[in-house]
Amino acid sequence: MTTPLIDEPERSPQRLPIARRVAIGFEIALWLLTLVGLFLKLESWEGGSEILILTFSILMCCYLALPVLIFGSKGVRQHLGAHAVGIALSLGLRGWLFRIEAWEGGHEMSIISFPLVALLLLTCIVLWVTRKEQPEKSRFYRNAVFRLLPLTAFLALFF
Repeated sequence: MTTPLIDEPERSPQRLPIARRVAIGFEIALWLLTLVGLFLKLESWEGGSEILILTFSILMCCYLALPVLIFGSKGVRQHLGAHAVGIALSLGLRGWLFRIEAWEGGHEMSIISFPLVALLLLTCIVLWVTRKEQPEKSRFYRNAVFRLLPLTAFLALFF
């Protein structure tokens, strides 16, 4: 006599592809380095500006070159959406960097990037809510919202 628990096959948790895990790990490491650079910059210690410039530049390149991996998009529409969100994040990060470093043109970059980032954030929120019953489709929008939300909040605060 067997029990139902023994006969059930073991379920392994869904694992992300290795390339996506590496891209997300790289993104998290860059954001942590950005926080270190921001701390150094706020304390007026040496190296803060250089770390911020380097990490923001690499993040901008990652969002431009690897949006499909980072956001986990599937299908042509989500790929196009991932590239649109990647471009918006790159422009927003550039404005953020210029504002933090107090370079000329930072305010103008924020004015240009804020409406685009806010529009994409609202679009992703609406699509995420409407696709809740389809988890494979809503995952992409959730990933985009979690990346767009902090950038939109920062741009709105310093607009």
